[in-house]
Amino acid sequence: MNGRTLFVTILLFLFVFSGAGFAQVRVACVGDSITAGWKLKEAEKYVTKLGGLLGAEYDVQNFGHSAYSMLKIADKSYWNSPMFQAAQDFQPDIVTIMLGTNDAHPDYWPLYENLYVTDYLDMIAFFQDPPFQSTVIVLGLPWLKPGGRYDGVVALDALLPGIASQAGAEFVEIWDILVNSGLSQNQLMKDPIHPSAAAH
Repeated sequence: MNGRTLFVTILLFLFVFSGAGFAQVRVACVGDSITAGWKLKEAEKYVTKLGGLLGAEYDVQNFGHSAYSMLKIADKSYWNSPMFQAAQDFQPDIVTIMLGTNDAHPDYWPLYENLYVTDYLDMIAFFQDPPFQSTVIVLGLPWLKPGGRYDGVVALDALLPGIASQAGAEFVEIWDILVNSGLSQNQLMKDPIHPSAAAH
């Protein structure tokens, strides 16, 4: 074996075995258009920022799907979304869930409040149980300007700490973080529903 061949062999050995010892923690961010970062640049989305904050040891992927809801009965249920299947295929170690803004639509809220709670608990259990056994983090819903057709978000958001507690999941409040951010309403919102880049 000449010197060049030996050098290449050593490099390949180091590459293979150093890579084998490095397993990234896989983080799946489940949600609707807010998680997807509707009409935002990739660098502006909270999922992208989360990946940057966590660093190279984490693989953070965005599984947000615009217009989708937690409710299984919804016309666009996340349970039937290709992003839901993609999140499963990712085999996440950690799952964040931010679903509920579209469930606050008058077609669903407050008529299906009990179903929302049941379906949310089902999704948490889905990821907590085998084969995934993921750590699940329930994200509170973002602040929305009052007076719109999604005003049910206020009451719906109030359910989430209890849902997380009942399921043994973590809970992170988003509403208060945004309200106390020092940003004005116009700075917080890109439109009546979607948070701005600054809010992300």
